[in-house]
Amino acid sequence: MQAVDLNWWDVDRFLGLAFHILLTEEDLTARHQVAQLLPKFGAKAVPTLFVIFQHQNSDSTLRHLSGQALASLDRSILVTGLIDTLKASEDDRFDHQISQMLTTVAPEAIAVLTDLIETQEWRNLALRTLHLMQLPQTYLLLDQLICHPNPDIRHATIDVLSGLKDYQLLCRLENAYRAGSAHHVHHLSQQKPFFPASQHSKQQDDKDFKLLMKQAAAQTEKQDYWGAIHSYSQVISLNPENANAYGNRGLLKLNLGDQEGAITDFQYAAQLFWHTGKTANFEMTLNYLRKLTPT
Repeated sequence: MQAVDLNWWDVDRFLGLAFHILLTEEDLTARHQVAQLLPKFGAKAVPTLFVIFQHQNSDSTLRHLSGQALASLDRSILVTGLIDTLKASEDDRFDHQISQMLTTVAPEAIAVLTDLIETQEWRNLALRTLHLMQLPQTYLLLDQLICHPNPDIRHATIDVLSGLKDYQLLCRLENAYRAGSAHHVHHLSQQKPFFPASQHSKQQDDKDFKLLMKQAAAQTEKQDYWGAIHSYSQVISLNPENANAYGNRGLLKLNLGDQEGAITDFQYAAQLFWHTGKTANFEMTLNYLRKLTPT
Protein backbone atom coordinates (compact mmCIF):
# COMPACT_ATOMS: atom_id res chain seq x y z
CA MET A 1 0.00 0.00 0.00
CA GLN A 2 2.74 2.43 0.90
CA ALA A 3 4.53 1.85 -2.39
CA VAL A 4 1.54 2.30 -4.68
CA ASP A 5 1.50 5.27 -7.04
CA LEU A 6 -2.04 6.60 -7.18
CA ASN A 7 -1.47 7.84 -10.73
CA TRP A 8 -1.49 4.23 -11.89
CA TRP A 9 -4.88 3.47 -10.43
CA ASP A 10 -8.50 4.34 -10.85
CA VAL A 11 -8.52 6.53 -7.75
CA ASP A 12 -12.22 6.14 -6.95
CA ARG A 13 -12.09 2.34 -7.14
CA PHE A 14 -8.92 2.17 -5.08
CA LEU A 15 -10.44 4.53 -2.50
CA GLY A 16 -13.46 2.25 -2.27
CA LEU A 17 -11.17 -0.72 -1.71
CA ALA A 18 -9.29 1.15 1.03
CA PHE A 19 -12.51 1.94 2.88
CA HIS A 20 -13.67 -1.66 2.47
CA ILE A 21 -10.49 -2.84 4.20
CA LEU A 22 -10.83 -0.20 6.91
CA LEU A 23 -14.40 -1.26 7.67
CA THR A 24 -14.11 -5.05 7.40
CA GLU A 25 -10.51 -6.10 8.08
CA GLU A 26 -10.05 -7.77 11.46
CA ASP A 27 -6.29 -7.26 11.49
CA LEU A 28 -5.79 -4.04 13.44
CA THR A 29 -2.38 -3.41 11.87
CA ALA A 30 -3.87 -3.48 8.36
CA ARG A 31 -6.59 -1.07 9.42
CA HIS A 32 -3.99 1.32 10.82
CA GLN A 33 -2.02 1.15 7.56
CA VAL A 34 -5.11 1.94 5.52
CA ALA A 35 -6.04 4.83 7.82
CA GLN A 36 -2.56 6.29 7.26
CA LEU A 37 -2.97 5.89 3.50
CA LEU A 38 -6.41 7.53 3.22
CA PRO A 39 -5.22 11.16 3.61
CA LYS A 40 -3.24 10.68 0.38
CA PHE A 41 -6.57 10.74 -1.45
CA GLY A 42 -7.11 14.32 -0.31
CA ALA A 43 -10.60 15.84 -0.32
CA LYS A 44 -12.09 12.72 -1.96
CA ALA A 45 -11.64 10.78 1.26
CA VAL A 46 -13.23 13.37 3.53
CA PRO A 47 -16.97 12.65 3.06
CA THR A 48 -16.69 8.94 3.92
CA LEU A 49 -14.20 9.57 6.74
CA PHE A 50 -16.55 12.15 8.20
CA VAL A 51 -19.58 9.84 8.05
CA ILE A 52 -17.62 7.04 9.73
CA PHE A 53 -16.37 9.43 12.39
CA GLN A 54 -19.89 10.69 13.13
CA HIS A 55 -21.78 7.42 12.83
CA GLN A 56 -23.11 6.23 16.17
CA ASN A 57 -22.62 2.57 15.28
CA SER A 58 -18.92 2.96 14.51
CA ASP A 59 -16.74 1.21 17.07
CA SER A 60 -14.29 3.26 19.07
CA THR A 61 -11.26 2.06 17.07
CA LEU A 62 -12.90 2.96 13.79
CA ARG A 63 -13.89 6.39 15.06
CA HIS A 64 -10.38 6.96 16.34
CA LEU A 65 -8.78 5.95 13.03
CA SER A 66 -11.14 8.06 10.92
CA GLY A 67 -10.70 11.05 13.23
CA GLN A 68 -6.93 10.63 13.05
CA ALA A 69 -7.05 10.54 9.24
CA LEU A 70 -9.17 13.71 9.14
CA ALA A 71 -6.83 15.49 11.55
CA SER A 72 -3.79 14.67 9.42
CA LEU A 73 -5.22 16.30 6.29
CA ASP A 74 -4.01 19.68 5.10
CA ARG A 75 -6.37 22.37 6.43
CA SER A 76 -7.41 23.61 2.98
CA ILE A 77 -8.05 20.06 1.77
CA LEU A 78 -10.14 19.33 4.86
CA VAL A 79 -12.25 22.45 4.20
CA THR A 80 -12.76 21.49 0.56
CA GLY A 81 -13.79 17.96 1.52
CA LEU A 82 -16.20 19.08 4.25
CA ILE A 83 -17.89 21.61 2.00
CA ASP A 84 -18.13 18.98 -0.75
CA THR A 85 -19.89 16.80 1.83
CA LEU A 86 -22.39 19.58 2.48
CA LYS A 87 -22.97 20.06 -1.24
CA ALA A 88 -23.61 16.36 -1.80
CA SER A 89 -25.88 15.91 1.22
CA GLU A 90 -29.58 15.48 0.49
CA ASP A 91 -30.64 16.57 3.98
CA ASP A 92 -29.28 18.67 6.83
CA ARG A 93 -28.54 15.96 9.39
CA PHE A 94 -24.78 16.57 9.31
CA ASP A 95 -24.87 20.35 8.82
CA HIS A 96 -24.23 21.18 12.46
CA GLN A 97 -21.41 18.65 12.89
CA ILE A 98 -19.67 19.73 9.68
CA SER A 99 -20.02 23.40 10.63
CA GLN A 100 -18.48 22.71 14.03
CA MET A 101 -15.58 20.84 12.43
CA LEU A 102 -15.06 23.80 10.11
CA THR A 103 -14.56 25.99 13.18
CA THR A 104 -11.28 24.13 13.81
CA VAL A 105 -10.00 25.50 10.49
CA ALA A 106 -11.96 28.75 10.63
CA PRO A 107 -9.73 31.08 8.56
CA GLU A 108 -9.62 28.71 5.60
CA ALA A 109 -13.31 27.82 5.94
CA ILE A 110 -14.47 31.43 6.09
CA ALA A 111 -12.42 32.29 3.00
CA VAL A 112 -13.97 29.45 0.97
CA LEU A 113 -17.50 30.15 2.20
CA THR A 114 -17.14 33.85 1.43
CA ASP A 115 -16.26 32.96 -2.16
CA LEU A 116 -19.27 30.61 -2.34
CA ILE A 117 -21.58 33.46 -1.33
CA GLU A 118 -20.79 35.10 -4.66
CA THR A 119 -22.31 32.12 -6.49
CA GLN A 120 -26.09 31.87 -6.57
CA GLU A 121 -26.11 28.06 -6.52
CA TRP A 122 -24.30 27.70 -3.19
CA ARG A 123 -25.07 31.05 -1.55
CA ASN A 124 -27.70 29.80 0.90
CA LEU A 125 -25.57 26.81 1.88
CA ALA A 126 -22.60 29.08 2.60
CA LEU A 127 -24.70 31.53 4.63
CA ARG A 128 -26.29 28.75 6.66
CA THR A 129 -22.89 27.18 7.35
CA LEU A 130 -21.40 30.50 8.48
CA HIS A 131 -24.28 30.91 10.90
CA LEU A 132 -23.93 27.38 12.28
CA MET A 133 -20.20 27.89 12.89
CA GLN A 134 -21.24 30.29 15.68
CA LEU A 135 -17.97 32.19 15.85
CA PRO A 136 -17.59 35.93 16.54
CA GLN A 137 -15.94 36.37 13.14
CA THR A 138 -18.73 34.55 11.30
CA TYR A 139 -21.39 36.60 13.10
CA LEU A 140 -19.51 39.76 12.18
CA LEU A 141 -19.33 38.64 8.56
CA LEU A 142 -23.07 37.94 8.47
CA ASP A 143 -23.75 41.37 9.97
CA GLN A 144 -21.71 42.88 7.15
CA LEU A 145 -23.53 40.79 4.54
CA ILE A 146 -26.87 42.17 5.76
CA CYS A 147 -25.61 45.52 4.41
CA HIS A 148 -23.81 44.10 1.35
CA PRO A 149 -23.88 46.34 -1.78
CA ASN A 150 -25.32 43.43 -3.79
CA PRO A 151 -29.08 43.32 -3.04
CA ASP A 152 -29.25 39.60 -3.89
CA ILE A 153 -26.71 38.82 -1.18
CA ARG A 154 -28.46 41.13 1.31
CA HIS A 155 -31.83 39.52 0.68
CA ALA A 156 -30.42 35.98 0.80
CA THR A 157 -28.70 36.69 4.13
CA ILE A 158 -31.89 37.99 5.71
CA ASP A 159 -33.94 35.12 4.27
CA VAL A 160 -31.54 32.44 5.52
CA LEU A 161 -31.26 33.90 9.01
CA SER A 162 -35.03 34.38 9.20
CA GLY A 163 -35.60 30.78 8.12
CA LEU A 164 -33.23 29.57 10.82
CA LYS A 165 -35.25 31.55 13.39
CA ASP A 166 -32.04 33.07 14.65
CA TYR A 167 -32.98 34.70 17.98
CA GLN A 168 -30.16 37.20 17.48
CA LEU A 169 -31.42 38.27 14.07
CA LEU A 170 -33.51 41.13 15.43
CA CYS A 171 -30.51 42.65 17.20
CA ARG A 172 -28.32 42.11 14.16
CA LEU A 173 -30.80 43.75 11.83
CA GLU A 174 -31.04 46.67 14.22
CA ASN A 175 -27.28 47.04 13.96
CA ALA A 176 -27.56 46.82 10.19
CA TYR A 177 -30.18 49.57 10.16
CA ARG A 178 -27.89 51.80 12.18
CA ALA A 179 -24.84 51.00 10.08
CA GLY A 180 -26.58 51.14 6.68
CA SER A 181 -24.54 52.95 4.06
CA ALA A 182 -26.00 55.33 1.48
CA HIS A 183 -25.59 53.48 -1.82
CA HIS A 184 -27.41 55.13 -4.71
CA VAL A 185 -30.59 53.45 -5.89
CA HIS A 186 -31.99 54.54 -9.26
CA HIS A 187 -35.61 54.52 -10.38
CA LEU A 188 -36.90 52.74 -7.26
CA SER A 189 -39.46 55.40 -6.41
CA GLN A 190 -40.97 58.39 -8.12
CA GLN A 191 -43.30 59.20 -5.26
CA LYS A 192 -42.66 61.88 -2.73
CA PRO A 193 -42.26 60.18 0.66
CA PHE A 194 -44.92 60.70 3.26
CA PHE A 195 -43.97 61.59 6.81
CA PRO A 196 -46.12 61.85 9.92
CA ALA A 197 -46.73 65.51 10.66
CA SER A 198 -44.81 66.27 13.83
CA GLN A 199 -42.05 68.54 15.05
CA HIS A 200 -41.33 66.64 18.25
CA SER A 201 -38.03 65.32 16.88
CA LYS A 202 -36.56 68.81 17.06
CA GLN A 203 -37.82 69.39 20.58
CA GLN A 204 -37.04 66.06 22.20
CA ASP A 205 -34.59 65.60 25.00
CA ASP A 206 -31.65 63.89 23.28
CA LYS A 207 -30.57 62.11 26.44
CA ASP A 208 -33.99 60.52 27.00
CA PHE A 209 -34.22 59.57 23.34
CA LYS A 210 -30.88 57.72 23.35
CA LEU A 211 -31.80 56.03 26.62
CA LEU A 212 -35.03 54.69 25.12
CA MET A 213 -33.20 53.34 22.07
CA LYS A 214 -30.67 51.55 24.26
CA GLN A 215 -33.46 50.21 26.46
CA ALA A 216 -35.34 48.85 23.44
CA ALA A 217 -32.20 47.17 22.10
CA ALA A 218 -31.51 45.57 25.50
CA GLN A 219 -35.09 44.33 25.75
CA THR A 220 -34.83 42.82 22.29
CA GLU A 221 -31.64 41.01 23.21
CA LYS A 222 -33.38 39.58 26.29
CA GLN A 223 -36.29 38.55 24.04
CA ASP A 224 -38.65 40.88 25.90
CA TYR A 225 -40.28 41.76 22.58
CA TRP A 226 -43.43 43.39 23.98
CA GLY A 227 -41.33 45.61 26.21
CA ALA A 228 -39.12 46.54 23.25
CA ILE A 229 -42.19 47.41 21.14
CA HIS A 230 -43.38 49.72 23.91
CA SER A 231 -39.97 51.40 24.09
CA TYR A 232 -39.81 51.90 20.33
CA SER A 233 -43.35 53.31 20.41
CA GLN A 234 -42.14 55.87 22.97
CA VAL A 235 -39.23 56.73 20.66
CA ILE A 236 -41.64 57.21 17.76
CA SER A 237 -43.87 59.45 19.88
CA LEU A 238 -40.83 61.64 20.52
CA ASN A 239 -39.46 61.44 17.00
CA PRO A 240 -41.95 60.27 14.34
CA GLU A 241 -39.22 60.53 11.68
CA ASN A 242 -36.93 57.92 13.24
CA ALA A 243 -36.70 55.21 10.58
CA ASN A 244 -34.72 52.83 12.79
CA ALA A 245 -37.47 52.79 15.40
CA TYR A 246 -40.14 52.00 12.80
CA GLY A 247 -38.00 49.31 11.19
CA ASN A 248 -37.07 47.69 14.48
CA ARG A 249 -40.63 47.79 15.77
CA GLY A 250 -41.77 46.21 12.50
CA LEU A 251 -39.29 43.36 12.98
CA LEU A 252 -40.57 42.79 16.50
CA LYS A 253 -44.21 42.78 15.38
CA LEU A 254 -43.37 40.35 12.59
CA ASN A 255 -41.61 38.09 15.08
CA LEU A 256 -44.73 38.11 17.26
CA GLY A 257 -47.07 37.34 14.36
CA ASP A 258 -48.55 40.83 13.85
CA GLN A 259 -48.09 40.90 10.09
CA GLU A 260 -50.35 43.88 9.41
CA GLY A 261 -48.64 45.95 12.10
CA ALA A 262 -45.25 44.97 10.70
CA ILE A 263 -46.27 46.00 7.17
CA THR A 264 -47.37 49.44 8.37
CA ASP A 265 -44.11 50.01 10.26
CA PHE A 266 -42.00 48.77 7.36
CA GLN A 267 -43.82 51.12 4.98
CA TYR A 268 -43.01 54.12 7.17
CA ALA A 269 -39.43 52.91 7.67
CA ALA A 270 -38.87 52.41 3.94
CA GLN A 271 -40.09 55.92 3.11
CA LEU A 272 -37.96 57.47 5.82
CA PHE A 273 -34.84 55.52 4.82
CA TRP A 274 -35.35 56.57 1.20
CA HIS A 275 -35.80 60.20 2.15
CA THR A 276 -32.59 60.25 4.23
CA GLY A 277 -30.52 58.51 1.55
CA LYS A 278 -29.96 55.27 3.47
CA THR A 279 -30.67 53.17 0.43
CA ALA A 280 -29.16 49.95 1.77
CA ASN A 281 -31.63 50.10 4.65
CA PHE A 282 -34.38 51.13 2.26
CA GLU A 283 -33.83 48.03 0.13
CA MET A 284 -33.58 45.81 3.20
CA THR A 285 -36.96 47.06 4.41
CA LEU A 286 -38.41 46.83 0.92
CA ASN A 287 -37.35 43.19 0.83
CA TYR A 288 -39.50 42.50 3.89
CA LEU A 289 -42.44 44.29 2.31
CA ARG A 290 -42.07 42.21 -0.87
CA LYS A 291 -42.17 39.02 1.19
CA LEU A 292 -45.18 40.15 3.23
CA THR A 293 -47.10 41.69 0.34
CA PRO A 294 -46.04 39.90 -2.87
CA THR A 295 -48.50 41.85 -5.00
